[in-house]
Amino acid sequence: MKVAIACAAVLASATGSLVAIPQAVAQQGGANKLPAYRINPGDEIEVYVWGEERLQRGIRVLPDGSFSFPLVGRVEAAGKLPSDIETAITKGLSAQFRDQVPQVTVSVRNPSGFQFSVIGKVRSP
Repeated sequence: MKVAIACAAVLASATGSLVAIPQAVAQQGGANKLPAYRINPGDEIEVYVWGEERLQRGIRVLPDGSFSFPLVGRVEAAGKLPSDIETAITKGLSAQFRDQVPQVTVSVRNPSGFQFSVIGKVRSP
C-alpha cells in the first residue's frame, strides 16, 4: 500500500497536476505500526528513579536476560517491555519508599538487536 501512495505522489509531481489518492489507501498509511521493542540479553538500558539520583544508572542486561538493581535485587528483563521493567522495579522499591510510590523510568540506551551466528561455510559474512 505504501508503494501505491508513493507511486501516486511521483506521478502527481511529474505531471504537474493534482492526483487524488483514494481515501482507503491514504488511511492505511499509518496502519503498519511496528511492535513495541522487547528487551534482549546484551541490551543497555537506562533506569532513572525520580528524586533519587543515586539510583540512576545504565545497566547491561546479562546473557541470562536479567540484571541486578540496588534495593530490588535480580530483575528478569529478557522479552519484556521497558514498561514491564518499570513496574517490577517500582514494586521492588515500594518497601523503601514509605510515603510515596517511586516513579521509575526505563529506556533502551543501546539495543543489542537480534544477534545470531552462522556456523559453517558461507558465501559472505
